[in-house]
Amino acid sequence: MNSAAANTCRMLRKKGGIPEKPLQRETHNRKFRVKIKEEQKWHQKTIFSQR
Repeated sequence: MNSAAANTCRMLRKKGGIPEKPLQRETHNRKFRVKIKEEQKWHQKTIFSQR
């Protein structure tokens, strides 16, 4: 997470725009999904190269 995004989140939190926990969970889930997709691609490549 870059500093600009972190700063905007902090500002919004100070204003009471968004609660802290759900936002963090959402970003974490997105990262996790990306990681899973990457792993799936990698597995597909390895399986394909083994044939």
